[in-house]
Amino acid sequence: MKKYKIIAAILICWSLCAVTTFAETQTGTKTSQPPPVKLIEPDKLKEDLDFILKNIDEIHPNMYAYISKEEFNTLKIETYEKLNKPLNDLEYYIAIAPLVAEIRNGHTRLRPNKKVLSFLQSEITKAYPIEIDCTRGSIFIKGYYGLLDFPMGKILEINNRNAMAYLKQICRYKAVEHKNYDLTLAEKGGLTVLMWLDNGQMKPVNLKVKSEQGQIHNLTIDVVEASEIKKMITSRKSTKAKPEHFEFTHDKENNVAIMTIKGFSSQHLEKFKVFLEKHFSYIHEKNIKNLIIDIRDNGGGSTNLSWELISCLTDKPFKLYSKIMIKLSKQIEGKLWPKVTKEDEGKVIEFERSDKIPNRSYQVFRGKTYLLINRNTFSTALDLAVVLQYYSLAILVGEETKDTPSGYGEVVILEAPNTKMQLQVSAKYFEALGDKKDGRGVVPDYEVYPKPQDSARGVDTVLQFTLNLIKESNSKSLRK
Repeated sequence: MKKYKIIAAILICWSLCAVTTFAETQTGTKTSQPPPVKLIEPDKLKEDLDFILKNIDEIHPNMYAYISKEEFNTLKIETYEKLNKPLNDLEYYIAIAPLVAEIRNGHTRLRPNKKVLSFLQSEITKAYPIEIDCTRGSIFIKGYYGLLDFPMGKILEINNRNAMAYLKQICRYKAVEHKNYDLTLAEKGGLTVLMWLDNGQMKPVNLKVKSEQGQIHNLTIDVVEASEIKKMITSRKSTKAKPEHFEFTHDKENNVAIMTIKGFSSQHLEKFKVFLEKHFSYIHEKNIKNLIIDIRDNGGGSTNLSWELISCLTDKPFKLYSKIMIKLSKQIEGKLWPKVTKEDEGKVIEFERSDKIPNRSYQVFRGKTYLLINRNTFSTALDLAVVLQYYSLAILVGEETKDTPSGYGEVVILEAPNTKMQLQVSAKYFEALGDKKDGRGVVPDYEVYPKPQDSARGVDTVLQFTLNLIKESNSKSLRK
């Protein structure tokens, strides 16, 4: 499996997701925790930073892939200077996490220790009732959890500051390979946590918003009790049927088969095989010529499942990646590599992936396949998109992915000796087929973004576009 990109990493992408106001909904109660006031002496703080940087250097195949060594060293010196006085755990995390983030690898990151998480969870008991969407170089309001009747639209300013510049500042604790700054930390409940870290308190936020009709609105949004947001989230879920891992529908009006795949969990491999066998047999029996595969918001999982799906679309050998590189270190011994000798430490081993032979038990679909992706298509799902696009097995429709086709993954997790901060470091590099290495994600053949007005009417913009594309293609075929 390329990169351990589990779905939790999509939503807020780090351990602070546990301290958003939504986290306490597990029990419905909040346990008060004392603030992390115990100070740690500078020599211990620097010892932990030494530990963190040493392990990143020894494990990561190329920690300077996205930042020069000179730039990083300048930031490193500035960070060490911040450690010249005693700090508590929270102050230490705030000081050094941005340095690790400058490596710009989403899998290489620093997580707060349990003391910090407990403190933040007890301290941040309210949240802004606002959902935002950071995409296409802009920030949009998606909704207010039904608690406010304010206009939606593009956020121009936050507290009289350029909204994009402000979010870039407060989202400095984690970054990804994509060349466009990743602001997803601010989505969902993360905005509350990040603004608390920036201000040290919860206070009303002033927004300048450009509505969908082009009007400018100055809004003031205050925090509300987490229980109010919890009620709204719970009511939303209760009105929706729990989705299956894999779903199939036959749009008989357009004679189009639609497969929706929520994830590629390895525990569902046998169930997935049965699903594919059943429904591809149905597609052949009904002589369906167009297939839509929907992997939007699919966080990935096991490549064994994607291999089975690709086997339904081609009978020719294929690769999943162009090549893989791994850096040998004692830290990966017995985990990602069997034995690492002293002489081998530091070596970067490069090897090509052998061709995968399709599972011959399926009837291969010979019609047109359309793959729906969005920015939250990650890991194995993203790899699937790359393979289908590279081998011309599908037409991709939707949004550019937030993650890049190639990147660093397969992590090693360590704990700093004094502060107990958890360090996660990538040990492998995965190069995608045909990757342009331009710092962008998987770019679909047709870029289509959900329209708020469609969503309000219950219309799936991307799916509707794809169905119209199929109708147009069918009409052209009939005219020939």
